[in-house]
This record gives sequence, C-alpha cells and structure tokens, in this order.
Amino acid sequence: MNVEDASGCTPLHHAAWSGHTHLSEMLLNRGSSALAPTKGGLTALHLAAANGHTLIAQLLLKKNTDPCIGDNNKWSPLHWATVSNHVHILELLSEHNVSLGLEASGNLTPLHVAAETGKMEALNYLLEKGVDVNVQDMLGRTALAIAAGNGSLEVCVAE
Repeated sequence: MNVEDASGCTPLHHAAWSGHTHLSEMLLNRGSSALAPTKGGLTALHLAAANGHTLIAQLLLKKNTDPCIGDNNKWSPLHWATVSNHVHILELLSEHNVSLGLEASGNLTPLHVAAETGKMEALNYLLEKGVDVNVQDMLGRTALAIAAGNGSLEVCVAE
C-alpha cells in the first residue's frame, strides 16, 4: 500500500493528485498512510488541495491528517490551494481551524502567495476573512508591496 515511486509518491499520492475519490478511500481503508510525504515533503492532502479535490481532502482530514503540515518549503495545503485558486479548499481548511495567515518559509502567508500569483478569488476570500495585510515576508514585503512590484493593478486595488 505504501510502496513509493522514484519521487516518493505512493498510490495514495497518485490517486489524490488525480482526483480519484473512491480509489483514495479504498487505499485509506486498506492501510495507506495519509501522512506519508513525497521526497518534496508533500502529503496526499497537499496534492488534493493543489488540485481542488474537495472530497479527497475531506477524506484525508477525517483520517486526522494534519492540515497545517508543511512540505519541504513549509508550504501547507493552504498555500497550495491558494496558488491554485481553489477557494473551496481554503474554506474547508478554515473550517478545520487552519489559520488563514499560516506562514511558510520566508514568512510567506497565503495572502503573499495570492498577491504574487494574481489569484484574485483566493486573494479576495482571504481579505474578506480579515487576514492581516501588514504581515511582512522575510524581505520586509507586504502582499501589497509584492503586487505593486509585479505591476498588478487588480491586486493593488483589491487591497
């Protein structure tokens, strides 16, 4: 069940990435580890979040997967959902008491990620939920400073 390929992915990682809900559930019920990381530190929850697979994310959360766990860059499933603009995953993680201001390496919050990548739906959701817009990354930049540096008028106006 937990045999890894060259990148450290198990069958559960592949099923979570591809959105195969029934297969993910079967693998979990047969003993696949929901906590197993790839060589990059990604769990099945990171992969489900990055690809917007809500049902799989719910399954993994029911198996007590840590929703705040970071990959090798300390990106949580929240960061991966943000960079992929999956607001429904942000909502799900928030319902599981994940702080929407969770910091990754370099003090990057999901708001920084949304501003950097221009993910407007995620950015607007985070702003509506009242995340701190004054948090600075390790370079001293706020999300607004990042957006301004990228010339992203849409992001700057939203903030």
